[in-house]
Amino acid sequence: MRPLCSLLDLYDVMLLRFIEGSHLRHLRATVNDVSGEVLRVIRENKGLESE
Repeated sequence: MRPLCSLLDLYDVMLLRFIEGSHLRHLRATVNDVSGEVLRVIRENKGLESE
């Protein structure tokens, strides 16, 4: 699992450098919004399953 995490960290750093070096700065906010939305949906689904 550790090598996968390192690979993802490296990808994340490369992606952030690409974003910061381009005009796609807003992409970071968009990705964060989407991640938050996905987590919210997962939490709601878990809540429904537990009822």
